[in-house]
Amino acid sequence: MRIGYPQALLYYKYFPLWETFFTQLGAEVVVSGHTTKKILSRGSIEAENELCLPVKVFYGHLLELADKVEAIFVPRMIAVEKSAYTCPKFLGLPDMAKAVEAPLPPLIEPIINWKEGTRHYLRTVLELGRQFTDSRTKIAQAYLAGVRALHEFHDQTASGLTTIDILDSKKPPQAVAGGLKIGVAGHPYNIYDKYISMNLIKRLRQLGAEVVTGEMLPHNTIERAASTLPKHLFWTYEREVVGTVFHWSR
Repeated sequence: MRIGYPQALLYYKYFPLWETFFTQLGAEVVVSGHTTKKILSRGSIEAENELCLPVKVFYGHLLELADKVEAIFVPRMIAVEKSAYTCPKFLGLPDMAKAVEAPLPPLIEPIINWKEGTRHYLRTVLELGRQFTDSRTKIAQAYLAGVRALHEFHDQTASGLTTIDILDSKKPPQAVAGGLKIGVAGHPYNIYDKYISMNLIKRLRQLGAEVVTGEMLPHNTIERAASTLPKHLFWTYEREVVGTVFHWSR
């Protein structure tokens, strides 16, 4: 099976996990590629006006994959931790994808909800894997391989590489000695999308700056900084951005 993977939204956080998982189960993962003017234009035409720009970009990537694959991976990301939710757009993403008027192949849409506990999540992974094999062992091995790939991905970001450096397999240029170190805070699908961000990270590097992003910080560091707010933020990814900015500002 050829599975389409839109290079938008949570592609920049979890692609190594799911790409490895599907590949280990014998599928071919087809990525839609970097955002272009054509992709953004098609998505903007297809989407409702009220939807945010990242979702319009996502629509464009869906259309880019439509005639290239047999299914498209669009998980319903409800929660990745017990104490918070992701974002309303991720909760309803499969529904929005099905609302696309252009013909699309079937969606692979597992429900990811860590609020239901580890056992529920593992059942979700098992059900997802059964679309490719009846072997529980193969599914477990594929998922563990995906987890290892994601951990390696996190180790690389912790070493100073940006997400896009890793996913594009490119070595960043050497920063100018004694130059500025600039933190770029924001959702990965905004700051790492070269078209939407107007290649901000590359431009800063070309000026000799060293660029750091939130993905390079330890999770505990971000959580500790975000915890200084008077109340707990119940949107996971927004809390990550706030914690990053708080940490840097101090």
